[in-house]
Amino acid sequence: MKKYLLLISLSLILTACNTEEPETSSENEDSEEVARLKEENEELKRQQAEQSKEQETEDEQTEEKSETSKDEEDSASVEDTDSETSDRSSLNFDIDSPEVQAYINKNDNYDDEGNFIQDAISIGMTQTDIEALYGTHDFIIPSPSTEAAAIYENIAVIYEERGPYVADTNSNINPDKNRVKRVLYFPNMTTDAVLNVMGKPDQQLENLMGTQNYIYEGESSNDEWGTVILSEIETPEGLKIGPLSVFKDEISSNDDSASNTSNDSDIDNEEDIPVTEAPNPDAEIQDRMIYEGAINEYLGRLAQYYNHDNYDNIYYYLKKGSAAYDKITANKASGNFTGHKTENVELVEMTDLGDGTVKLNVNRVYSHDNSNGRRIANVDYIVNAETYEVLNFEQISDAAY
Repeated sequence: MKKYLLLISLSLILTACNTEEPETSSENEDSEEVARLKEENEELKRQQAEQSKEQETEDEQTEEKSETSKDEEDSASVEDTDSETSDRSSLNFDIDSPEVQAYINKNDNYDDEGNFIQDAISIGMTQTDIEALYGTHDFIIPSPSTEAAAIYENIAVIYEERGPYVADTNSNINPDKNRVKRVLYFPNMTTDAVLNVMGKPDQQLENLMGTQNYIYEGESSNDEWGTVILSEIETPEGLKIGPLSVFKDEISSNDDSASNTSNDSDIDNEEDIPVTEAPNPDAEIQDRMIYEGAINEYLGRLAQYYNHDNYDNIYYYLKKGSAAYDKITANKASGNFTGHKTENVELVEMTDLGDGTVKLNVNRVYSHDNSNGRRIANVDYIVNAETYEVLNFEQISDAAY
């Protein structure tokens, strides 16, 4: 800039000099000098512009580095937070640990409802509370009832809303209000690994889903407790032992009720069978996994109904007066469905019919004494959205499997 001003000053001086001494011989020289000075001025301007541009580029790069550094710091901060909230060590319990063995034998770590008591997850916590501490559940296991257990390492949680909220779905469950109702111990181990620790069971029985129950009539210091049932269940990692079921009333090894052919109702004759009720058109539609658990349970009970004369648990889902009831009782009366077994159930599609019912399109693999081997059927079930009663069904296809 100083050089630029100097050249301008020099130019003015020369111009003034030319005015005072208008000699013809120096005019050409003066013109040449002015042209040279102008050229130098233009060159200086160009250099100045380049320097200014370079400075702007350096400033932008410095700013980008600053932002990148800040982003890295923020990322590190989030990672640190995730690391803190994802510390799951308090959720890990070996089946042969003192805590679990005390729970199994009902010497400690249990409450009046048979919940597994530990310091990580307790009754009344919300799903938001739990997942802020430990992250999202590992997977969901449909339970034999209409509830689903959310698995967090070695702890199975049953929420009041019958299942957990699942992100990126059409779930209508509010995780801020979805509180823990039951807490159970989940071994997360294969059958052989669990039996290796627990030893030979007092009884081994086939459950409703065609897998095995292992019953231990434990020696508890509390006379009300002691019976533990381990049930095999399908998980995303394969067949494993599900959450431990602990009961107050001991199951006698000579009691046929242990084979899942017992009644949990007081039905002595047909007049005692519950009657179907009209669906509530304003019923709230539950999450898909709830209906998936319900239809799995229904088909498991249906197999037992076909196989045993006095199996009344089917009437939770099947009620007198419905089209489904008439079809199923006629099937049983025919005697053609004995030896019935449901091997696999897949909920293909769920449709809200808008009248208090849902249509469940289901693939099921089954067999019975007259099926000539295993078969796969695709069936539409019309289900009461609120009570899970199976109101009607229609078989779409059936083929050898």
